[in-house]
Amino acid sequence: MLVAPAALNMEVLQAMPTDDTVVWHLTPQWRQRLPDVPKALARAAAQRGAACVVKDGPHRTVYRVDLPQAARTVYLKHYRCHSLARMIAHALRGSTARREWHKARELARRRIPTVQPVGIGERKKGPLVSDNYFVSEAVPEAITLEEYGKRLLTAAPSAAVARQRRLLCEQLAEWTAKLHRSGVDHHDFHAGNILLSQSPARHGANGPVRPPRLLLIDLPEVVLSRPLNLRRSMASLAMLGAGVLEHVSRSERFRFLKIYLRHRDDLPKIPIRHLAGRLDARMFSRAQRVLRSRDKRALRTNRDFVCLHGGGTTLYAVRDLPSETLRHLLRDPEAPLRQGFDRPLKLSQRTMLVESTIGSDGRNWTVAYKRCRPQGLLKRWLYWARPSAARRSWQLGHALLSRGIATARPLAMIQPPRRTQRSYLATAWIAGGQNLHLYLWQLATMPPATRRLRLAQTAESLGRLVGRMHRWSVSHRDLKGCNLMVVEHRDKVESLLVDVDGARLRRRLSHRVRVKNLARLAASIERHPWVSHTVRLRFLKAYLRASGQQPQCWKPWWRRIRRHADRHLRRFRRRNQPVA
Repeated sequence: MLVAPAALNMEVLQAMPTDDTVVWHLTPQWRQRLPDVPKALARAAAQRGAACVVKDGPHRTVYRVDLPQAARTVYLKHYRCHSLARMIAHALRGSTARREWHKARELARRRIPTVQPVGIGERKKGPLVSDNYFVSEAVPEAITLEEYGKRLLTAAPSAAVARQRRLLCEQLAEWTAKLHRSGVDHHDFHAGNILLSQSPARHGANGPVRPPRLLLIDLPEVVLSRPLNLRRSMASLAMLGAGVLEHVSRSERFRFLKIYLRHRDDLPKIPIRHLAGRLDARMFSRAQRVLRSRDKRALRTNRDFVCLHGGGTTLYAVRDLPSETLRHLLRDPEAPLRQGFDRPLKLSQRTMLVESTIGSDGRNWTVAYKRCRPQGLLKRWLYWARPSAARRSWQLGHALLSRGIATARPLAMIQPPRRTQRSYLATAWIAGGQNLHLYLWQLATMPPATRRLRLAQTAESLGRLVGRMHRWSVSHRDLKGCNLMVVEHRDKVESLLVDVDGARLRRRLSHRVRVKNLARLAASIERHPWVSHTVRLRFLKAYLRASGQQPQCWKPWWRRIRRHADRHLRRFRRRNQPVA
């Protein structure tokens, strides 16, 4: 809702001290509408059961509070203050809630839609402010742009969905241009901080259209200045685009930039194609930095993962698993191995892998359960100085999934005391999956027409998988058919990476490493001589498209891959080893 500047004037607020030393400042409209608002908000801040927790973190908690007497719903942000230094900072520049209030007032003056503030609360400790609270009115029928985008992505493709995507792209570009031209620079500018509310439907040329209405939220990170120059504008757009880079097409990004520049005639004139290339590079670079900073989330307790300790054993798990199952795994990590001992998948001195089940309360998960232990004297000594194999696979598996690289989802990892030199990993079971070698041998027995179709689909799927890995700087020193899984569907073939022990996440992947990875896979396919050059070329072109290369330049890649693959084959023959 667009807020009138007069309603945000701090001079017209009415201070209301409460019994718990929190001084509340409310607008006169809310003070006249419901005198007991401060008490209701104080109860919500002190007792989580009195309000619905929307977002929780170490420094901030967001509550949704229903006020039946006022027939209104408000959002309460509780900003915590844990240090004396922050309290002194509050005294110098104002508390976080007070700064958010003033920025909302200034945004309204600049005609930028935002939420309507209700009041602020500050917990006083003498002249200093510790915890503080910001209260705003809920926007009816509003969701974040991130949630709305997920709905569009999961919806079945149709003309209506395409119109909605196009309309959202145009509206977002125009709104962002207005934001930057008004001098509003959000230092945490992503889809989760943009609120979208649907307006009443209007009829367009192609039927009813509901134009989205965008509002800016999370205002403490806003910096207000003169209109943004080209450098700051591109940095802000890269920040916004990094979160949706993999979900929008290149043409949609180009359309967004074209509309944005049309509304920013104050910027210097630069060829739009040159600017689009620079912006795409900055988006991808920022996305890499953001994902690298989030890779350690799997080793902490947060809204997606849980970390438990007991008896010297550490357990990391996803939030989906019930607490009773986690406690059972923490007490006895060998139990799934005993349960699946009659369904072995791999048995060696280093690894034992079985198909098993975990769960409780009548809900069970079929998992691939693996026990790892170091082999050899050197690796046993190194085990004390570096993370275990299961922990590396746990962290890397979630890092791959966050980058959109298909792999088996890790569900739990158990790390007993170091003296046992064992670690355990449970990953989601992939129903109907076969490793690449088994699938190709199965295809060899099919009718020629079916075999050609499935081979083409497999080549495309594998090319996209490996290309995406290399685009995100993920290498795999043992990229072979046994470490790739294929799942056949009615109209497509899906490829997954199932053994991430040999994978590494690098800052930059050299051309030589890419070629060596592809050559190892090409040497593995030599076990199937009936796979034609046409199928291999289809794979290579799909790989080049997915990795950001030009498919027309496939010949130099082909020659280098062939040369390195021949070296692999000669090495196997010299050692009298079968090609894996």
